[in-house]
Amino acid sequence: MKIRFLRRITPFSACFLFTLTSSSFPAQAAPNKAEIDNYARANGFPQSDHPYYENVNGCGGEGWSETAVRDSWGKVSFREACNNHDRCYMRLGSDVNACDDNFYKDLRASCERDSYIRDPIFNKKIPDPATLSACYPIATTYYSSVRAVGWKWHQGAQAKARRYNDVVQNFLNQASPVTSAYSRFRLQIGTALHETGNNFAFSILPNGDLVAIKKSGTGSGKTEVHILSASSNYQSFRLQTGTALHETGDNFAFSVLPNGDLVTIKKSGTGSGKTEVHILSASSNYQSFRLQTGTALHETGDNFAFGVLPNGDLVAIKKFGTGSGKTDVHILSASSNYQSFRLQTGTALHETGDNFAFGVLPNGDLVA
Repeated sequence: MKIRFLRRITPFSACFLFTLTSSSFPAQAAPNKAEIDNYARANGFPQSDHPYYENVNGCGGEGWSETAVRDSWGKVSFREACNNHDRCYMRLGSDVNACDDNFYKDLRASCERDSYIRDPIFNKKIPDPATLSACYPIATTYYSSVRAVGWKWHQGAQAKARRYNDVVQNFLNQASPVTSAYSRFRLQIGTALHETGNNFAFSILPNGDLVAIKKSGTGSGKTEVHILSASSNYQSFRLQTGTALHETGDNFAFSVLPNGDLVTIKKSGTGSGKTEVHILSASSNYQSFRLQTGTALHETGDNFAFGVLPNGDLVAIKKFGTGSGKTDVHILSASSNYQSFRLQTGTALHETGDNFAFGVLPNGDLVA
């Protein structure tokens, strides 16, 4: 699939065709830790923090008794020694024997750090032989345990680390500023909405919410609006409602304004003999129209596609059967209640057919 951008046309500028590469766009900022964490948590690592080897939990853990394998014994804390051992197991390519040997050194160092008494004569800390004599055997027990069965946990940790790295690398590849435009997905996911057919139309709100418009075969007997929230990764609806508009067919097109208002374009079979605009207000939960009017554009058919600009202007794209021999753009101004055109022009794009779809960017550029 090719994506072409037609720069918006004014009476003073020509039309240009772009082949998009990474150089067409400003560099993106590298993803931050929160973005990586959110992606990983949504893709199989619900409690992870980046980098993966920092997902430590002290002593014990899966398969170990929390009463027998404690973080501390008396005043001696083994927690940091255990955390370092976890980090070593989770670092890709680490050697299990080296991890275990360093663990033993850290355990003994913990004994020596925390086993002390204060010399009453010189008022300074000195090793406490009694505490050390009790601590060293516990350190040896911890070490002997991981030497006996730790290799299994090391293998599991390495496998999880590899999967985690694959997930993160996938995200970084998608977000890479040197990636050519539109050459990678930043999200691929099933939604809470069942599979849909020709009786559905779709639009996107500025915050990423997906607006699904069910035109016919509805339970309410009306055209329905179902909005999937981007914040839930499209796993939940924030609105599902019938509207004030009857069920609709192929002679209707839909678009959504930035404030959520639903712009309904009736292309043919109209009472006015013109292409009509019917705007359902989001503030009424689509239960009332804020505008219903015929436009300056004649009735239209399958050779027309439509988009709406943020200011409400209606962009009619005539794909074929044009006088110019090109795909034409006709923009009806919202300020005139769609009674006059502010631009009518052929473009640099040849006439197009059913294998073309169109979108309009907020700055007016036409995406084919």
